[in-house]
Parts: sequence; C-alpha cells; structure tokens
Amino acid sequence: MLPVLLLLRLIAGEPDLAWTTRFFAWGWNSLRVALTAALLAVLLAMLMTYAVRLAPGRVTRTGSLVLTLGYAVPGTVIAVGILLPL
Repeated sequence: MLPVLLLLRLIAGEPDLAWTTRFFAWGWNSLRVALTAALLAVLLAMLMTYAVRLAPGRVTRTGSLVLTLGYAVPGTVIAVGILLPL
C-alpha cells in the first residue's frame, strides 16, 4: 500500500506528472519489486516445507519456526506502534 500512497501523493503534488511515461515507469517498478518479493517468499516457504517433510530434524524445524516469525512480528510491531500514541 505504501508505494501506491506515495505515487498518489506525488500526483497530488505535481498533477503534470500524472499519466506520463515516468509515472508509469515508477508504477511498473513498484509492481515488479512487489511481485519479486512475493515470489521469493513463496519459493522460500515451499523450500522450507519440503525440507521439513524430507528431513524432520531439529535444524529444519527450528528454521521453520524462525521463518514463521515473519507472520507474527509485523503484526506485533504495528499493534505497538498504534497503541503507543493512544
């Protein structure tokens, strides 16, 4: 959402920039980065799941548990960031 909001803010500040090739290049770059990050996350999750299935040892299970922090930590950080000002 942040790249979309930044692009919208840019258009609000400089309406002449809207719908130019430069604007579309920035939008494509944001989309490309998001797609690459999503693809890498899915590939890493599939690789880790396959590793846990083939070799259910201490190392693979620990690695799997560490990777699940990627789900828990951002939500906690957002919650603390919202609750602190309140």
